[in-house]
Amino acid sequence: MLFIYAQAVRNELRAPATISRGEAVILLVAPVGIWLVYRVINSSFATAFDASTLYLYKKLGTEQIPLNQVNKIKFTMFRVGYQHYWKIGYFDAANQQQSVRIIPSVQLQAFEQAVRQKNPRVEVSNWSHSFDFDQ
Repeated sequence: MLFIYAQAVRNELRAPATISRGEAVILLVAPVGIWLVYRVINSSFATAFDASTLYLYKKLGTEQIPLNQVNKIKFTMFRVGYQHYWKIGYFDAANQQQSVRIIPSVQLQAFEQAVRQKNPRVEVSNWSHSFDFDQ
């Protein structure tokens, strides 16, 4: 983006200020892409679980979610390195639908089994595609 800006400034000194369509698209799309990546990374937390509770370790403290409140475990296309994010949907204390994105450890199958014991109606999706907008 800095290069495009420098080109625009250089061109402005030579001729009337014009930006090509390609430059305009990059200037508009790049900040949106950076914001989306920030939101995905910022919305993930370190996690742990036991037989009855999912623990989310956040900056401001630990949030505890009873496993019987978890209603969705969903694979997403976003990933860091070779690890994909998973979206966990749950109902909070006010019975409002919430979700959190996590990068699970190798214990994902154990977590899924623990949730199924507490909530047999949990929706589990182990696949996703690029047209799935619920990431």
